[in-house]
Amino acid sequence: MQWLMRRTLRKVPIFCGEFGVLMKYSNNDDRVAWYAEVTKYLNEKEIPWTIWDYHGGFGLFQKESEGRFPADLNLPMVKVLGMKAPK
Repeated sequence: MQWLMRRTLRKVPIFCGEFGVLMKYSNNDDRVAWYAEVTKYLNEKEIPWTIWDYHGGFGLFQKESEGRFPADLNLPMVKVLGMKAPK
């Protein structure tokens, strides 16, 4: 974990600017599990992050939905990202 030593020694922040799983090539359960693991790791290492997109192939909405908020939200995805869906 040389990056962690460098971050500490040089006092340089680390930011994960984008990551994601393309919906087209994954089922939702696997995709949600992957996001859960990646965000868990980043949070444990205190690395701020953002996902690839809001609505699209990597987004927070259900596969092939119109992206209506909040009706089309992928609720398991919202939950593993540490967000709360509106009632």
